[in-house]
Amino acid sequence: MKRPNTVPKEAKWNEDDYEWELGKRNKDGNEIGEWKWWEAQEGYLCCHAFLMITETLEVLKDSILMASPL
Repeated sequence: MKRPNTVPKEAKWNEDDYEWELGKRNKDGNEIGEWKWWEAQEGYLCCHAFLMITETLEVLKDSILMASPL
């Protein structure tokens, strides 16, 4: 997939979810901390979240921002 100009160079393509993503994973591969996702074709930021894994491996999402093209 060709990276749109609006997607940072550090973002990785996620073939399974068909979107660009940027964030960190813990040693178990779980998404943690700040994450952003961009729509595949046009590169619109579609989600911005802060993720935390609890002791029971439940994912807590806080401060989620959804965006769509104008």
